[in-house]
Amino acid sequence: MKSQSSPGLLVRCILGIADTDYLRAWEQQCALDEVQANIREITALKAMTIAEIQYRDGRLKELSGELARLQQPAPLVANQTGAGVTAHETVEQRFTPLELETRPTTDTAAAWYLRKAPQTLRIWACRENGPIRPIRVGANLHWPVADIRRLLGVTA
Repeated sequence: MKSQSSPGLLVRCILGIADTDYLRAWEQQCALDEVQANIREITALKAMTIAEIQYRDGRLKELSGELARLQQPAPLVANQTGAGVTAHETVEQRFTPLELETRPTTDTAAAWYLRKAPQTLRIWACRENGPIRPIRVGANLHWPVADIRRLLGVTA
C-alpha cells in the first residue's frame, strides 16, 4: 500500500521551520490551484440527467465559495499597539531596519531586505551565482549585512 504524504510535509522538510510565512503562502497557493482545478473539472462535465445537473451546480457553488474564501486578503491581527494590521505587515515588524542592523550577518531577514523569496537566496547559495554569497555555518546560511547594504545602496 502506498503511503499518502502531503506535499506540505515535504516542503516543510526542505524549507525548515524558519520559513513559516513562505510555507503558509505556498500552502495557500496550492489550495487555490486545487480549487481552480476542481472548478475546471466540474465545468467540463457533460451533465445529462437532472440529478447530474443539480450535483454539478451544487458542487460549483461550493467550490466558488471556497475560492472566494481563499482569495480574501490576510485577516487582521492585533499588533502591540492594538491597531489592526494584516498578517503580512506583522512580518515587517520582526526585522530590524537595515540601517539599524548591528549584526555582521543575518539569516532569514536577508530575503526580506532583498524582497526575494527565501528559496531564491538558497538557490543563489547552491548555484553560487547570486549577487551576494552566504557564509555557511553547518547547514545554515548567513548573509553578510555589509553585502546586503552594498547591494541595496544603504549606508550604515
